[in-house]
Amino acid sequence: MRTKSEYQTLERTRKVVFGLKASIYRKLKLQRANPSDLPPYQYKKLEQNEFRLLVLLKGKGEERIRVEIEHANVIEEHHYAALSYVWGDPNKCHPVIIGDEGVHWATYNLWQALKRIRAEDEDRVLWVDAICINQKDDKEKEQQIQFMSRIYPQANRVLSWLGDDDGLVAEAFKELRRWSLAYGDEDRTFQLGMEVRTQSGNRRLDQSVVLGALFNRPYFRRAWCLPEVCTDSSKAPMLLCGAHELSWTRLVLGVLAMADVLTGDHIAMYAGANIIYVLPMLSLCWKAPEQRLLSNLIPYMEDREVTKPHDRIFALLGLAQG
Repeated sequence: MRTKSEYQTLERTRKVVFGLKASIYRKLKLQRANPSDLPPYQYKKLEQNEFRLLVLLKGKGEERIRVEIEHANVIEEHHYAALSYVWGDPNKCHPVIIGDEGVHWATYNLWQALKRIRAEDEDRVLWVDAICINQKDDKEKEQQIQFMSRIYPQANRVLSWLGDDDGLVAEAFKELRRWSLAYGDEDRTFQLGMEVRTQSGNRRLDQSVVLGALFNRPYFRRAWCLPEVCTDSSKAPMLLCGAHELSWTRLVLGVLAMADVLTGDHIAMYAGANIIYVLPMLSLCWKAPEQRLLSNLIPYMEDREVTKPHDRIFALLGLAQG
């Protein structure tokens, strides 16, 4: 006959095994289930100074996007990349499976960004506002927005997702690299400027199309883009577009080099009309944080796109605090 102690040990073991089986069952159910049948992810309450980090689980190809969510203290140091992107059409969503607890329906643009960033052989830690902030909790949103002046500068890298490859971005990035390498060299930039002024109509049209398509992307008109990318220059954001990438520093130097030698009409013909809108944003990102006085920043935000009017104010404050 077993002793009372032995029965207690068996009972504890039974509960552990039952719990493990239940956990495995839930995970298998999520893996096999139609995402449309899964419950929405239920957020756990954040404690003071906490924010969420997203662990993007390894995967490849058309495998479902799977993530886990962890709570962390915003004051402490963490290793993660912060995603900067445009949400996109809220009516076109794809599933992101969160642990064994439910699903988050991400916009197509975010879903594509996660697929692009996901690695085949290791998990990656990210901060993504749409998932790391409970978008149905206005009080939490207000608190977490205040943390963004810490979240982006403290990230190991900011990843700027521009969207899908349109077949033109590779040439646009190539041209920006060429100009960026000439920045600060008066003879080289003058030579490139002369090429633009004297090149044939077809060549000029080709460059206007590829650069114009790049700078016409919604990302460059978004208000939140400014505080997200104006970070420590030693951790310059990386622009991602389809499978292509370009350092934000290359983008800034390339455009500034163009502006040094091309007049407003020439630069608009060469890089598309929207370059006139992009130039002030890039020059601002090149300024040191102590030079970003709130009174001087207001004009930069007036015409930028936001989902809600008060987002412009929050973005402005984030830029001044950055």
